[in-house]
Amino acid sequence: MQSGRVVSGRWFGCCGLLCLALAPPVFAGERAVPDAAELQQVLEQTRADLRRLNRYASDAADHIARLEQRLAEAEGRNRAQAERIEQLGRDLRQAGGRGPAAVPVVDYAWQQRVFAAVVPSPVAEVGPDYLRIPTDAVFVFGTGELGAEGRDRLQPVVRSLIDALGQLPPDMDWRLEVAGHTDRRPLRGSARFASNWDLSAARAVAVLRYLHEQGVANPRLAAMGYGASEPLDGGMDKASHRRNRRVEIRLRIRPGVLAAN
Repeated sequence: MQSGRVVSGRWFGCCGLLCLALAPPVFAGERAVPDAAELQQVLEQTRADLRRLNRYASDAADHIARLEQRLAEAEGRNRAQAERIEQLGRDLRQAGGRGPAAVPVVDYAWQQRVFAAVVPSPVAEVGPDYLRIPTDAVFVFGTGELGAEGRDRLQPVVRSLIDALGQLPPDMDWRLEVAGHTDRRPLRGSARFASNWDLSAARAVAVLRYLHEQGVANPRLAAMGYGASEPLDGGMDKASHRRNRRVEIRLRIRPGVLAAN
């Protein structure tokens, strides 16, 4: 009986060890070996990541190629400009032996001299390079006509302007530009003028004709209408509108060719 108990105890111990060896691990932190489906999913995800990386690498290579092309083009332009600068320098050095070069010059001081000689007038504002005439003082309101009283008011200042123009050198290429301006309110009830553009142009032409009557030659005159596009005052009150309704006369001198010192 004693030996039988010993044998049965040994048998039980061997069976226990065999079961532990065949059973899957259950220790903390351990997991079973992944099956084929899980391995296939991991493989497909890895392949997708590789495809994305390949696309990124291809895009980066294309971007680098474009940058290199732009760099080469810029370097080519720089070389061309450098060659052009060198050529201009050689031309300038060669011209230096033949005397001063001829360059275009505009003497803006003449504009200031002319308008400084214009007699101040109650109906005109004299600036450094312009003569500004408020239209309310000389035009029939809402029309493009110089009234008789307005013409009389303009005559002294216009005559002094013409006398000042006589100071200009005979060979100077100049002209007077007459620009009409209105306020920003739309025209109402005007059968003659469709817009402020038309009204401003008509007033500029009226002053141009008056200048011609006073002795300024036709080739020296030009007229244009700006409508309400260039206001002097941004307000919308009566004083602002009155300031913006004006005709401006400006002296334009075209560049001449003079010897550089």
